[in-house]
Amino acid sequence: MILDYTVPSPAYRALLTVHLLAHTAGRQVDLLVPAMLANLHIRLRGHSTYVLPGGHRVPAPPVSLLGATNGAYRIELSADAVVAGTGFLPLGWLTLIRCPAARLSDRVIDGADVWGAHRCELARERLCEAPFGGGHGAVIEELLSCPERALPHLDHLQAIDRWLETGQGLSVEALREDLGISRRQLQRVTLDLYGAAPKVLAMKYRALSAAARLATGEGVTIRDALTLYADQSHLTRDFRRFIGVTPGVFVQGQAAETAATMTGRRRAGAIRPLALWS
Repeated sequence: MILDYTVPSPAYRALLTVHLLAHTAGRQVDLLVPAMLANLHIRLRGHSTYVLPGGHRVPAPPVSLLGATNGAYRIELSADAVVAGTGFLPLGWLTLIRCPAARLSDRVIDGADVWGAHRCELARERLCEAPFGGGHGAVIEELLSCPERALPHLDHLQAIDRWLETGQGLSVEALREDLGISRRQLQRVTLDLYGAAPKVLAMKYRALSAAARLATGEGVTIRDALTLYADQSHLTRDFRRFIGVTPGVFVQGQAAETAATMTGRRRAGAIRPLALWS
């Protein structure tokens, strides 16, 4: 599978993770994907199907908006598939989609219902005409463009992003105290921005962070990862849910694929942990 990553333009760098162009290069692909932020996938050729957390199969519309996932999922791609896409940072979801994230979490939405069939088809035509590795990001950003407006929760978003990327242990209570809001308010904010309750969000990013460090060889072993969990069973449970495999299986095989993805994103210029992991 050929993957080409590019960073968003300066105007969209705080809103989107990385742009992607994927080509299956003549072979069918069954891709295991960890729990992530929301993504946009635009299929230019071939066929694709999502197997969502829980096993529900959804044939992918030509333009698919995939909400934030709270479990690992799979994408089945035909041998001739070509897909362009991008990922939404929380600020990007708030700005560009304008819908509580929890309403669409673990769901696939037809892009025609969001941006209109004509606009989606025009974007697909322009993407098909663009050379491999050039111009795709600009087309995607044009599809997503929308007028500015006042945004809810903006004052909390940066603090929660910082907590996810750098927080030690991801204590929900410490986050709540830092924001100075009630537990009920915190739950409403994280559901709207990230599609998950605070506890699930902490579990998800604890697992993603551990997987990223295991994959990139930052001197972290499974024993080191265990220090973030009450016991081995909690580590195994969260890894299986959010990464899709146990820690042992991940280190033996899946880690190489995760490392390659992160390396590709870094080479494209992605820096933020949320842009590298999600």
